[in-house]
Amino acid sequence: PGWRSGIGKYPTCAPHLGCAADGWRRHAAAMLPDLWAAPRWCGALALVSHFGDISVSGTLLPFFLEDVLGVGRSWAGGIFAVQYGCATIGLFLTGLASDVIGHRQTLAAVMLMQAATQLVQGHVRSLGALIAVRAVSGFFASYGLGLTWVAHVSPPELLARSLAHAVLAAQFAVSSGGLIAGQLSGEHFWV
Repeated sequence: PGWRSGIGKYPTCAPHLGCAADGWRRHAAAMLPDLWAAPRWCGALALVSHFGDISVSGTLLPFFLEDVLGVGRSWAGGIFAVQYGCATIGLFLTGLASDVIGHRQTLAAVMLMQAATQLVQGHVRSLGALIAVRAVSGFFASYGLGLTWVAHVSPPELLARSLAHAVLAAQFAVSSGGLIAGQLSGEHFWV
């Protein structure tokens, strides 16, 4: 029976929309677990992106401050305080935007802005600009929308398991991000 979300109750492939549930789709549906149908990955990706950024930034920021910007590592705590102060406001505002313009559109915009701020952060060469970029990054924190997304697309009987798996993916991002970033720091890393 075609692509499914849940236990056959929530079809995402409807024949009246021109989506046939035969051939390769039936074969693929039999091979893919229902728990992680494509829509749930969107929410998990938002969590992984957010917590991966925290992990990599948390590991590399002190070295970046000292090696590239020439300021003390102690600025890292203040920078993260500014970022999470802005995240508190940002989570509230993105929640309101999600209610007004739609969850999918808001999550897509937040993820795009998150990617843009991470890209810009790599080119920053002053402390003031870095604080500003991390503050903007805070306004576009994606974990609240990511959790909401997973909860919204999960059928009630799989809600707890879906949320647990999404948080597990986020925890893996934190662990692996710090491990990888720790290996990247050094005198030849900064361009």
